[in-house]
Amino acid sequence: MSLSLNQLTTKVAEHHNLEFDLAFKIITDVFLQMALDGYVVVDKEKYDELKKKGKLKIDTAARKQ
Repeated sequence: MSLSLNQLTTKVAEHHNLEFDLAFKIITDVFLQMALDGYVVVDKEKYDELKKKGKLKIDTAARKQ
């Protein structure tokens, strides 16, 4: 399932009974922190391409938390 940032924010805001702007700030802060921690968010096609080339650096233990 692929969602735009707007769709994701709307779903999170509705689910957690938050205003859209607050949900947007939380989501973008989380993505920024993930980038700073070395996690990169990519679409499935790009992920599969990187996986085939053996260029993924993912801590699978951290992803399972």
